[in-house]
Amino acid sequence: MTTASSGTPGAPGGANPDLGKLARGGALNLAGAMCAGLMGFVLIVAVVRTYDQALAGAFFAATSLFLILNAVSGLGSDAGLLRWLPHHLALGERTNARRTVPIALVPVLATACLAGLVMVLTAPWFAELVHGDAPGEAASMLRVLGLFLPAAAAQEALLAATRGHGSMRPTVLVDKIFRQVAQVGGVLVAYAVDGDAAVLALGWSLPYVPGVLISAVLYRGLARRAGRGGTPAPVRELAGPFWRFTAPRSLAQICQTALQRSDIVLIAALASPGTPRSTRRRPGSSCSGSSPRSRCSR
Repeated sequence: MTTASSGTPGAPGGANPDLGKLARGGALNLAGAMCAGLMGFVLIVAVVRTYDQALAGAFFAATSLFLILNAVSGLGSDAGLLRWLPHHLALGERTNARRTVPIALVPVLATACLAGLVMVLTAPWFAELVHGDAPGEAASMLRVLGLFLPAAAAQEALLAATRGHGSMRPTVLVDKIFRQVAQVGGVLVAYAVDGDAAVLALGWSLPYVPGVLISAVLYRGLARRAGRGGTPAPVRELAGPFWRFTAPRSLAQICQTALQRSDIVLIAALASPGTPRSTRRRPGSSCSGSSPRSRCSR
């Protein structure tokens, strides 16, 4: 009589370790998605309940534009990294895997810096176009958000690189949990400290700075554990296939994000001119709304 060896896939005690890793990654991703959804809801409630309606509307329009530009700045690099990093690692080309990350990261940072500069320079025009009843506050938020666009784009690229190394944990811990919770906390701290529009935008966007630093440290640890090996290929030979694969997918990602977020910007643009700011108050508020955060007695 023969017995299954301990290394046979599917045998008791000898299941394929990749299946276990896939299951753990899926469960972790589900937990992160649930946390992100909950924190997204809490953020909306926190902003709506602590700031007047004009400022809250300007905030959601400005952050939606930020997320659209962040998707544009990403250039679809996450799809390219998830395709080519496992490819190089599977072939033992660990040095080429390391060299692929700067190939993705440098254009992303350059595009994000340019988009952030455009966001800062065109803030008054865009604020008047999108949120005519609170243009000054919207412009202040756009200027602050534009400064953090490179950090947000770099964070996403680095987290994609960690997923390319087969680890879902950095994405869940940094983007799904830490950033979401920190943004809610930042909004509440901004209200307690000042309540100004620029401070609100700063509280929401500041978590991207520690987020990108943590992402860089986690990716470096994964790359160090993977080690070096294989014959290094010229940068041109790595960059050509990478961007030929990535370019069409970047367009799909940009369109997806635009469809998800552009409705907020369009509604703000269509609704804001019809309602004077002086009439926009929190439900139950007894104040005149002169303060940006309208902290009033109920």
